[in-house]
Amino acid sequence: MQPISQRDVSILASAYELRQRDIEDDALLVRGWGGSESELRRSLEQRHRWSVASEYSPFYVAALRKALGLTAL
Repeated sequence: MQPISQRDVSILASAYELRQRDIEDDALLVRGWGGSESELRRSLEQRHRWSVASEYSPFYVAALRKALGLTAL
């Protein structure tokens, strides 16, 4: 598995208005996630205080997976 590049970290941090360290932590979480997709999204929504209505989490998870070279579940 490829690590997340600093370029991707910067892009995601800017796009989702998060700290770069948060992106790196989330990348580790996504890479090692063993639960369901909905649990992962819920975890990230809580961590970043996103509302379900904001619909950030599905796009964010997909972007992280793409940056990590992982396929979607």
